[in-house]
Amino acid sequence: MLELKDVKLSYGSTQVLNGVNLSVKRGDVVSIIGPSGTGKTTLLKCINYLAKPSSGTIAFDQIRMDYQRADKTAVQAIRLRTAMVFQQFNVFKNMTVLQNVMDPLVVVQRKSTDEAREIALRELDRVGLSAKRDSYPSQLSGGQLQRTGIARALAVRP
Repeated sequence: MLELKDVKLSYGSTQVLNGVNLSVKRGDVVSIIGPSGTGKTTLLKCINYLAKPSSGTIAFDQIRMDYQRADKTAVQAIRLRTAMVFQQFNVFKNMTVLQNVMDPLVVVQRKSTDEAREIALRELDRVGLSAKRDSYPSQLSGGQLQRTGIARALAVRP
């Protein structure tokens, strides 16, 4: 279960999130919709502590954290169990598709290169990109870049 309570975040004098509360149970499917610039992506970044709220709390299963006193161990535990596919894909331009999918498995989850490769190949097949595994991002379409990001997110088993 994921629960956010009273999450607040400002950029300078602009309040982006003002006391957001959210509760998502295992198996729920939730859509966050609204006009551009209303804080949807910022809210998602707060879950992984990629954006640092000024106040509020997060509970993710047994992990609990007060954003004002963010604990490095709790942040890491949450990041190990979540994944995001960013709007800009955020793939590494100097890495192949396969390397992009393997990277979080090796760097964050500390899996062996062989195990990471096996998982990455399975996820690339799942999103229909096996044939592009040795391609670089500059050689891909927007949809292929998006699927690379999806494969990377799925590979870490969020």
